[in-house]
Amino acid sequence: MLTVNYKSEKGQSVVLLALVFVALLGFAALALDSAEMYVARRNAQAASDAAALAGALAKSQNQNWKSIALERAASNGYDNDGVTNWVTVAAPPTSGQYQGNDQYLQVTISQIVDTSFLHFVFPTPVQITVSTVVRVVPPQPLTDHAIFAASESECDAMVFSGNVDVNVLGGDVFSNSNANSKNCPSLIGNGNVDVRVHAENGGVFAVGHIKINGNVDFEPTYRGGMPQEAVLSLPVPDCNLRSNYSNNPSYIYNKGSVNIDTDTTLEPGLYNHISIGSNANVRLEPGLYCIRGDFTKKGNGWVIGDDVLLVLLGGSFDLQGNSEIRLKAPAQSGVGVFTTVNGSTHDYRGLLIFADPSRYSPSSGGEVRITGNSDVYYQGTLYAPQTQCRITGNNDSQVIRSQIICRKIDFHGNTNLTIDFRTSDNYTGISTLEIAE
Repeated sequence: MLTVNYKSEKGQSVVLLALVFVALLGFAALALDSAEMYVARRNAQAASDAAALAGALAKSQNQNWKSIALERAASNGYDNDGVTNWVTVAAPPTSGQYQGNDQYLQVTISQIVDTSFLHFVFPTPVQITVSTVVRVVPPQPLTDHAIFAASESECDAMVFSGNVDVNVLGGDVFSNSNANSKNCPSLIGNGNVDVRVHAENGGVFAVGHIKINGNVDFEPTYRGGMPQEAVLSLPVPDCNLRSNYSNNPSYIYNKGSVNIDTDTTLEPGLYNHISIGSNANVRLEPGLYCIRGDFTKKGNGWVIGDDVLLVLLGGSFDLQGNSEIRLKAPAQSGVGVFTTVNGSTHDYRGLLIFADPSRYSPSSGGEVRITGNSDVYYQGTLYAPQTQCRITGNNDSQVIRSQIICRKIDFHGNTNLTIDFRTSDNYTGISTLEIAE
């Protein structure tokens, strides 16, 4: 008789279950470590992006970009302690496809990640590294021309008439109107006119044709038939926002209508109109001035203001007489950055007069008039792309360190004028930032 003896298999299931449990624990630990590494990488990438953008913005404003980028990284938990994390900032980048390119800034963050399981398998600490490269796009000027008539179709968009002597430094003269369809000129020289442009490849140019009557000399050259150009638009400052005028929460910015007959100091604010009488002297404190109506002065006296931005909301600007006028645009970010109507901030440094394009049209009537003598000095861009501008004077030599951008521009009278367009004194646009990788 055959006898079969079976060995007992009791306990094998326990062993299998134990092995499965260990495997499950391993997978769970691996999943946990993977999640920790994913979160760590995502946080490091966000901090790298923020630090690179902060550094690039500082670089565009000629600030200490390296320390600002490191401070932003530290504020997000990456303090570059050399033990748990490392932060490097380089401009230009030291590696990658943008290596050596001055338009780019690179931030690299490395971090030790605490793991639950992987450190039992790998003897070295687990480290992640992320990097961000940001491009600083150079500022785009409103236009490259020193004097620019922005109208695209009107007749006589730019006129030099009378005894006009104009020297233009740092840019040329350009009338953007193609008035040929109306059988009229884009630019006119009429009378005893001498316009000299002292700029490389400079001259007097127009999209439509140029008409000359009388003793007119445009140097070194003049030419019609140029391609039409576009002027960059600017966001409008929010004139109804208190913080654009003062950080004081109780500051009264709505100033109403002001008629001035004695020496006065004006503060930034929203004005219905400003009228300055004869012999009154007025000083403008630095800041933003929004004017719904006219800003006018007659007679003697003076108007002086440094670091001021004048926003015209439909009225005329006309400071005339034998006045001393000295107005300068904001030159520092502390007085030149304001919140716009769309809620963002914008750097208006270099902009002196801003005639809100939405408030003006050929039939609206508001104008910008620059009238004066040797005691008249403007510094900063005059931006009025939908507004008529008239510039006149006497035989005294007058210097304006401004870029003039108006819908139509009329130089007339006995004008002896130098337009000294220097980019350092005028609005040059703002740098924009974009993440390249």
